Amino acid sequence: MQNSECNSKVKIKSVEAVEIEIPYNPPFSPAWAPGVEQRSRGYTVVKLTTTDGIVGWGASARRNEAQIINKIIKPYLEGKELFATEQYIKKLRVEGGIWCIEIAIWDAIGKTLNVPLYRLWGGYKDKILAYASVVQASSIEKRVEDALKFLELGFRAIKLRAHYWDMKDDILLVEKVREAVGDRMEIMVDANQAFDQITPLPDPKWDYRRAKTTALEYQKLDVVWLEEPLPKHCIKELQKLCEEVDILIAGGEVNKGLYELAHLVEWDIYDILQPDATGCEGLSQLKKIAALCEVKNKWFIPHHGMGGIGLYAHLHLCCSIPNSPYIEYIYDPPYRTIEDYLGMGGIVVNPPRIDKEGYIHVPETPGLGVEIDEKAIQKYIV
Repeated sequence: MQNSECNSKVKIKSVEAVEIEIPYNPPFSPAWAPGVEQRSRGYTVVKLTTTDGIVGWGASARRNEAQIINKIIKPYLEGKELFATEQYIKKLRVEGGIWCIEIAIWDAIGKTLNVPLYRLWGGYKDKILAYASVVQASSIEKRVEDALKFLELGFRAIKLRAHYWDMKDDILLVEKVREAVGDRMEIMVDANQAFDQITPLPDPKWDYRRAKTTALEYQKLDVVWLEEPLPKHCIKELQKLCEEVDILIAGGEVNKGLYELAHLVEWDIYDILQPDATGCEGLSQLKKIAALCEVKNKWFIPHHGMGGIGLYAHLHLCCSIPNSPYIEYIYDPPYRTIEDYLGMGGIVVNPPRIDKEGYIHVPETPGLGVEIDEKAIQKYIV
């Protein structure tokens, strides 16, 4: 009883946010943005300290949140109870979805209670199958080589990018990878059609006919899911596609807000929902969406693109629920490596790694289980 009373009185003492820029070596052009050369990745990193001296860490892959946090969120949160998480959601949402703060709050809560977050949230499983998610627009031959290398490293699943001008090449890509790996590796494919953007080079756009034809071909090749085959607001077309093909249709990473995500589930827009905990909604709110997915017999497999801190947050979330069989593991050397990307240039001392069977084991240490080198953060502050 005394411990409970003590924990309930723990308050947020301070909130600090900095913007950092971590260089890529070498630079690369992502499949979803033809002609865009990415030379670095910006993050907002949050350090939250409680009145008991516990430190919680959070981060987002947006470099424009520190000013809002330090000027608006900081004075709002400091002095408030650490455990009153639902009281803060509306404020974080109104200020543009500053969800990296909630990651830091939950990290501090787990450390205060001396329990890993996935156990605090339900402890459904202690490991999860990672799929290697590539990012660079590469040749078919290169992706075949990569798939075989990833298989040797222990990966049992890979997500390819379908981003060729000719639909035949999108299909040939999967055919060749399937020939190479056989049934030893599961294949997912991302078309990156959910959002429109202006890029230096033309970007292939899919219509419903191409989406359906490609989906039917991927079915024959035992592809687990086809991701973002159409723009996110093509609601009727996405519903129709889910009805007319057997392959699972995935999406949701560019949809915002609790209500919009709930509509995706309720209206059967996707078979698999993929929101993330820094760009779409916070961790606690995504737990609610995951429950809706469970009710509708859908998988909940979050998008992840926020470095090691973000991956740890999603790892705990996914391991706390029954309907999340995979976790996205951004891996595409030399453009995105474990040390540089998941390790965030040395900031994350212990980036998550897969075992020999392709699983990531969730840490049993309190909170997120992430170890941060604060001196490394200083190197990248802008």
